[in-house]
Amino acid sequence: MQTLQGVMIPKFVLYIKKATMMQAALTYVEDLCDHHAPMLRAANMHEPQLAWETRNMIVSAEMKLRASLFRTESRCSHYRLEYPEVDDAN
Repeated sequence: MQTLQGVMIPKFVLYIKKATMMQAALTYVEDLCDHHAPMLRAANMHEPQLAWETRNMIVSAEMKLRASLFRTESRCSHYRLEYPEVDDAN
């Protein structure tokens, strides 16, 4: 979880968005999803919830990054450096 937070919280990914940084973060999250998430296991009967929460956070991060890359405008808390204007036409 701390690794995922370290990828999502820095500048140019979460608050002010920059395409190159979001793409790099997405590549890292895809690697987590493909290679590390399948290996998450609960060591005992008390840890399955933590394993599922971690998997869900990885999926959520991937969805947020893909949606942010898809948007080509800035609005409210979604500010893209490449697209600083609001696009009311679309």
